[in-house]
Amino acid sequence: MDEFLEKTYQNGTPPNPSELWGVYKIKMLTGIFPDLSRFGHIKKFYSINSNVVGCNSFNHHFKWGYFKVYTSSKTVIDYDLKVNWFSRRIKDNVVTITPQKLYLGKFYYMIFGKPRFIGYFTMEKQINLLDFNKKYSIIFFGSLKINL
Repeated sequence: MDEFLEKTYQNGTPPNPSELWGVYKIKMLTGIFPDLSRFGHIKKFYSINSNVVGCNSFNHHFKWGYFKVYTSSKTVIDYDLKVNWFSRRIKDNVVTITPQKLYLGKFYYMIFGKPRFIGYFTMEKQINLLDFNKKYSIIFFGSLKINL
């Protein structure tokens, strides 16, 4: 399975961070961490001042793992933010499998400044009310308020 996933990952293209907006269902495919999709594991992405940021959540309630998204040679979901404790050392790299719908990611944990590959995961775009241009107020990182 890992060989198939690696080939699929290599054939994917890095998405523009601005393409990642809304809610994505997460499914861990391999690695030491169990798949938590049965508990409603999602990633929420937002655009704030032309930056893409977000967080992980279980069933839209328990939030953890806040992140920023950027492109270097890859599209990176970077958890290295002061608000995070354990998740601060996580870096995900994602590629597009089906544009605007399905992404394949590699999950890394930084140990002594070097990325250690942990496993693969998928992100699948979910249709939700945020996609229908309703106006919402979102409190992000406890202080910044944005209207969508």
